[in-house]
Amino acid sequence: VGKDGHLTKAELEEYYVQSGADIDDPKIKEQMQKQWAAVDVNSDGEISLEEFEKLQVAQMMKAKNGKATTTTKEPPKSVETDLEKNMRKKCRQTFNKMDLNRNGYLTRAELEKFYVACGSDPVNDPKVRKQMERQWAAVDVNGDGEISLEEFEELQIIQMKKDLELEKQMRNKCRKIFYKMD
Repeated sequence: VGKDGHLTKAELEEYYVQSGADIDDPKIKEQMQKQWAAVDVNSDGEISLEEFEKLQVAQMMKAKNGKATTTTKEPPKSVETDLEKNMRKKCRQTFNKMDLNRNGYLTRAELEKFYVACGSDPVNDPKVRKQMERQWAAVDVNGDGEISLEEFEELQIIQMKKDLELEKQMRNKCRKIFYKMD
């Protein structure tokens, strides 16, 4: 409403009313207070776009993956390259932990042992087995029955880029909501 780039409690209340919420309901009031406390990180009595975005993106990512993860800012192209390099390094480290016979390829047995080491049971848990099989099919691109470091890295890089794109889309949605509320 104020269009000053910050949200006030009054603007949040107005948004709730416009959304059809009864702001006199004690449960709604409590929800609004909790939301305000979670978003107004610096406790200045206003919510900045950055504060709003961080919370909303974290909540959306949590809903997507079951965990809250968010970068602080949208990375420019040059930073993505650094992220990609860092991701490849981490992929190599993980791949090397999984490649028990050190032949440069992962077998299904090695992937299974990795799952077990991470606390999952692909032998006795059908859901975990199905997840492992889906992962295998996605990663073994050439269908040779082994996963090379390159196949492993590419899948991780593709997933990272999808996550970054999803986060970008979420930030855009957050901005639209924020500016509608402001």
